Amino acid sequence: MKANLNEMRYVGVLNKLQQTQGEYGSFDTKLTPLLTFRFGYYHMSFTVNVEARVIDQLVNTITIFTRHNSLFISNPSLSITIDNVSYSIQSVIPDFDMNGLDTITLKKVGA
Repeated sequence: MKANLNEMRYVGVLNKLQQTQGEYGSFDTKLTPLLTFRFGYYHMSFTVNVEARVIDQLVNTITIFTRHNSLFISNPSLSITIDNVSYSIQSVIPDFDMNGLDTITLKKVGA
């Protein structure tokens, strides 16, 4: 995918969910920031009819693009925070070309 750098005007944070054991044996979970990155929103147009069950999968979903980084993988312990809203990574389409841009589909956590 090719895009202009001025399209990547938003900032996101890649987080990892980590568990630590507390003093009395309790487990605490917290998000640890791994990477702050710039991205742009990827807009798709639908020209075909979509089944109802597919529409349910697309609700509360956004697609972004950012510079390729091997840290972007679909893993339940990883999330991306944008404007204080947390998203889980649903899929990643990597672009291994020089100056390639990964396309990442995100779903709002808890939705």
